[in-house]
Amino acid sequence: MNVNDPPIIRWYAATLIFSCSACGAAGLEVPCVRREIMLLEAHSPDAAYDLAVERGHGHAQSATPCRGQWVAWEFAGLEELYEIPVHTTLDGAIVSRRVLTGLPASAFLHPKEHLSVFWPENGWEHFPPDHYENYNSNA
Repeated sequence: MNVNDPPIIRWYAATLIFSCSACGAAGLEVPCVRREIMLLEAHSPDAAYDLAVERGHGHAQSATPCRGQWVAWEFAGLEELYEIPVHTTLDGAIVSRRVLTGLPASAFLHPKEHLSVFWPENGWEHFPPDHYENYNSNA
């Protein structure tokens, strides 16, 4: 690559973590975490990191429901940053993978109509009313 060549742009997947506190059962504060996977175009891992942090701070002020309340989220930081392998197509590319222990797979599963792509069909702008039921067993 010559000095005057444009930088090679690559795709990255950043896992952003946001936090808030919501009022849980018996009026106790319950921590909530929102995990987002964001696709980014950048010319280097450092540039992708800086862009992810900048966008995370920009998204932090959004108010969304958490356990039935509207709350303001704070950007906590990055959980992971992956470079997406160069493929002829992104169809089927895995952008994130994480192994979790200590909970059964059923704790993370939702019926089809609760998946965010189907929310408008069900009249929901955001989370369905019982979206967090699987996560409340320890609250």
